[in-house]
Amino acid sequence: MKDCISCNSVLSESGYMQNALLWIPGIEDLKSLYIGKNGEAVRTALSNESIIESESLDIISSTSELFDFIIFDNSLDDEREKKLRIDQAMARLNEAGKIIIITQNKFGCRGLTSVNQDNSQESHLQLSWKEWSLLLKNCGQMIKTYFPYPDSFTADYLFSKDLKRSDLLHPDYNYSGPSYQIADSGKFMQSAFDAGYFEDFTNSYLFVISKANAPEIEYAKFSRNRKPGFQIYTTIENRASEKLVVKHPIYSDGKDHLQRMVDYQCYTNDYQSSNLKYCPAQMAGDSCIFSFIEGRSLDSELTTAVQNNDFDSVSHIMDIVWEAASFGPECKFTPNKEFRNLFGDHDYSLLEGEISREQSNIDLVPGNIIVGDDGSMTIIDYEWTFPFPVPTKFILFRSMLHSPEFNDMESEMKSRIWNQYGIADEMQDLFWKMEESFQQYVSDGTLWQKLAEAGGISVPIPDIRTQLIECTIEQDSRKVYKSFLLNPDLSIRANIESGATIHICFEHNAMMRIRKIEIDGKPVDFTTNADIAEGNEYIFTRQPIIRIENPVGSLLKLDVLIYSYDDSDITTVSNLMQTNHHLIISIDEIKGQYDELYSKTGVRLLRKLRLL
Repeated sequence: MKDCISCNSVLSESGYMQNALLWIPGIEDLKSLYIGKNGEAVRTALSNESIIESESLDIISSTSELFDFIIFDNSLDDEREKKLRIDQAMARLNEAGKIIIITQNKFGCRGLTSVNQDNSQESHLQLSWKEWSLLLKNCGQMIKTYFPYPDSFTADYLFSKDLKRSDLLHPDYNYSGPSYQIADSGKFMQSAFDAGYFEDFTNSYLFVISKANAPEIEYAKFSRNRKPGFQIYTTIENRASEKLVVKHPIYSDGKDHLQRMVDYQCYTNDYQSSNLKYCPAQMAGDSCIFSFIEGRSLDSELTTAVQNNDFDSVSHIMDIVWEAASFGPECKFTPNKEFRNLFGDHDYSLLEGEISREQSNIDLVPGNIIVGDDGSMTIIDYEWTFPFPVPTKFILFRSMLHSPEFNDMESEMKSRIWNQYGIADEMQDLFWKMEESFQQYVSDGTLWQKLAEAGGISVPIPDIRTQLIECTIEQDSRKVYKSFLLNPDLSIRANIESGATIHICFEHNAMMRIRKIEIDGKPVDFTTNADIAEGNEYIFTRQPIIRIENPVGSLLKLDVLIYSYDDSDITTVSNLMQTNHHLIISIDEIKGQYDELYSKTGVRLLRKLRLL
């Protein structure tokens, strides 16, 4: 079993461990003292050779130099005299210097949602939210608090306030060593947020203690599960009297990726309506800057419509997405070389002649459209734009595919929506393949995949950015439900008829936990073609099929967690488990024969005479 060293190496190489520092203005250029165990990785990530690094806190009292930044990277978690060390650091700051404290929460949700096999590594000197608040209250300096999420080692987000509930979901993982997963930490944190206890149970804190002005950055989001040319981070900043959204490239060649947003927005200027428009973008150095748009996102309206089973409202939202995808001169789709490079070399005869535009934005998820108080709508994020035609139906399909709200919709309503826009099953199949090809073009393999290879994930979770799960429910050879799902934690509802056998089918081999199958709220019996079934855990080395005979009722509910999907290693796991099972049976049989043999009088006599 691999240990945490390989996992830490993966984290360091991925750049995630530096996300907690990458966003801080000036840290790449100014003089810094780093106290922690990842100094070399931080220096490389920040391209700052002037960083002085040490793993010992004693350097603060022994140096006479002054610094612009002093960084405690989890180094205070093992220190009893935290206040003393902070006071010593304050004395070593320049006039406008800052102390950065990265620390782990004593009551972080990871400790409550997983059973770690190496709890001895946990520091008993860590502090809780209330303890840190009390300690820093007595510092007498300007302090700003941030929450790296899910934690400081793998930060996808950095919150200061006004965080969104939907941002709190994330894959379950453990990079500090093997663990047994017993709860969903993302859902746990959503519950804590709802109850007003986010600060008490979040995993990590980042405190900025300033002699002068505190940072004006309120929020950061890091997009690292991509090839280097597409990796960026986005900040929301207060500058003078204006609030701005700034997209920063993490690597220098990412500037071209951001420039395409500016080019596309300029292209749409002549085609926008007064009620639906793109937020203007401009380059400032290597970064791309937008105004911050106030209002409510369109995905909140979609949530309400889905909850109320309101087809007309859902259809209206789809119409808005269609309109947003229709800026620019119309043209008939024909795949060119650039298109095939991004979306795969598939058979596109089904899409020949489909309505398209000369340039395309495929990033029109409802969450990227903001509705103002006056009803006007602004498209605030359009990162994936291309100077060639993409079928408008694919853009609509993709916007819903990446919408959790749409995936929660009843299957009957989904079918009505797809029929309304002429997106038949065969076209959905092709769109799914296109999305898979696009994700392969963009992705460099996610952190979760790399951690799994290093032995740091207890329950393998599919990459929800790059892996789509196709589920079909059939009754009398008729499809009653079909969907492409991005979330491995599946909750499916489908309208059925009594009597006819139900087949629930997935496209590829899988390892899954079938937590619940109900019809009209009552558990039902079912059979599967699983190679291995133990309790509610199932391993399928071929296309999984779940069969329900003679169903009685009208509403089928399926609750499943898919551990692994479309993975050649599933067959290996199945074979090893079956071999182990046969070996156990063989050993038990031999032991029984042995006990029977040695129970005989003659054999006991021979043993006594040492002849056997």
